[in-house]
Amino acid sequence: MTAHYFAGANTADGFCDFFMNILPEELQKKVYYIKGGPGVGKSTFMRAIGEALEKNGYDVEYFHCSGDPDSIDGVAAPAIGAALMDGTAPHVCDPSIPGARDTLVSLGDFLDVRMLSPYCDEIKSLNKTIGTHYKRAYRFFAAAAALAEPKAESCQLEFFGAKLRHLFLSAYTLKGKVEFACPHKRLVSLNSAPSDAAELMRHCKAATLFHNPLIPKNIDSIYLPDSETLIVCKQSEPKGLCAEALRMAQGELLAAKDLHDKLEAFYIKACDFARVDKMRKKVEKAILA
Repeated sequence: MTAHYFAGANTADGFCDFFMNILPEELQKKVYYIKGGPGVGKSTFMRAIGEALEKNGYDVEYFHCSGDPDSIDGVAAPAIGAALMDGTAPHVCDPSIPGARDTLVSLGDFLDVRMLSPYCDEIKSLNKTIGTHYKRAYRFFAAAAALAEPKAESCQLEFFGAKLRHLFLSAYTLKGKVEFACPHKRLVSLNSAPSDAAELMRHCKAATLFHNPLIPKNIDSIYLPDSETLIVCKQSEPKGLCAEALRMAQGELLAAKDLHDKLEAFYIKACDFARVDKMRKKVEKAILA
């Protein structure tokens, strides 16, 4: 079984990062932090290993980029305690137990810096302009949150000591709002069956909280793995000026992606992808060992 989530989101509060929830710490056995410049193949690297894990019969979770949902920011195989995650900005993360559990994989080592250095000023300028587009996008997201009518609701439940995992099921991306489905066997509406939801929470040992992609302090839904139940809170769709602000934010993300593609072009020309693929096979073998 595969599942698809977001570990981060572009929100009214800026970029919200739950990357350390890609795999709960108590399950972690082999965690790989993938580093390297744009265009060096981090997403392809992780996706290929995820597909290899699927072929070997493991359930795999894919974590998509909230800017470009066609790109992968992380992969997890909970049954064997394995995970890979993009450790670069805006979700910088690094090994905390290097060697014993965590491994840093630097795809930047396969870049020919002699091919990049002549373009240093252009790369710097592109990075700055991309950052400006994201700042504008966040202002539009903040405006959308302020204009939302009715105000977004949040699942209000007690968790009774359950171990909590925080993620997103949806995100506002360059393609607009993208929403994934959480695999489940039972669906409970908090609006129509609040007592059922409260009783389920009372007995659960773990829960995944799916945050609202615009107002991340709010919870849209809760997954209880013990009972394979998804508890949902009804949300209204953005309308009027709120929807317009979201479209403006999407435009900024699209503009940032166009510039990011230009940035990637410098690095693609300078990267030795044969060595990247050799490293992928090495990591894949280590995970499956």
